Amino acid sequence: TGKKFSKFWIHGEHLLVNGEKMSKSLGNIFTLRDLEKNNVDISAFRYLLLGTHYRKKLNFTWQSIVASQNSLNRLYRHINEFAAKKNPPTLKLRRASKKLAERYEKMFLTAINDDLNTPKALSIVWEVIKEKNLPNQDKKRLLLDFDKVLGLGLKSVKSKKSAEIPQKIKDLAEKRELLRNNKQFIQADALRKQIEKLGYLIEDTAKGPVFRKS
Repeated sequence: TGKKFSKFWIHGEHLLVNGEKMSKSLGNIFTLRDLEKNNVDISAFRYLLLGTHYRKKLNFTWQSIVASQNSLNRLYRHINEFAAKKNPPTLKLRRASKKLAERYEKMFLTAINDDLNTPKALSIVWEVIKEKNLPNQDKKRLLLDFDKVLGLGLKSVKSKKSAEIPQKIKDLAEKRELLRNNKQFIQADALRKQIEKLGYLIEDTAKGPVFRKS
């Protein structure tokens, strides 16, 4: 292209699997396709990587990737909720929230500039979500700005239906996902039937479970 490709080129420390080095002899090599076959969003693997500083070794386990998938699903739901439930601030709140948003922006930038401290940056994402003094639209704007660095695909989350799903159904679905990824299919199927009795059908996709009224 005639342009400089990058000023810095870095990569993460060694990736371990269940505390051991990944090797063919141990039979513990996994690919991204293996994750997809287990209905794990590839962005969930990125979330897992972001949760460990690149200078430290990352220990991959199925439990950790399931936890990352669940966290990512919650993050997607919050984005949908912020888009669906707008709470226009008063003039007083607007002034206060502007300063608060600027503080979170500075915190995030400081974390990223601190030797690419992505674990800290992720923690700031969740601080923004829990912040009671920020209007939903400001939270969404901040998260979309942060995602220009994190790359978790928040801008492409378009389904608004998740905000209409009762919390009880969401909790049951998360437990079911954990069981499915641990290959406890009998218990997972029991939860699916419980969800259906509550009036919702669940469809498994590469992006996670999708609900519709039965």
